Amino acid sequence: MDKELPSPIIKEIENTIMRYNPSVKSYHKLRTRNAGSVKFVEFHVVMDYTLSFVKSHEIAEQIVDEIKEKIGNSEVTVHVDPDKR
Repeated sequence: MDKELPSPIIKEIENTIMRYNPSVKSYHKLRTRNAGSVKFVEFHVVMDYTLSFVKSHEIAEQIVDEIKEKIGNSEVTVHVDPDKR
């Protein structure tokens, strides 16, 4: 049965995302679940609107890689949104 990941793991995810501030302004729609041995993580990350598409993508990939490294056997999906200034 699917269920949300434990709160210490969710906190670790949140800290990892926000470690990339000031490029990362915030995040939302964080959803986690554990299905069997696989941990699924999905979220939207709000990036500084002045960053290029390439730079935003690079940062998003760094966040994904770091989360995967910290949380074994995880599938991470991120959607990048520009902040609205």
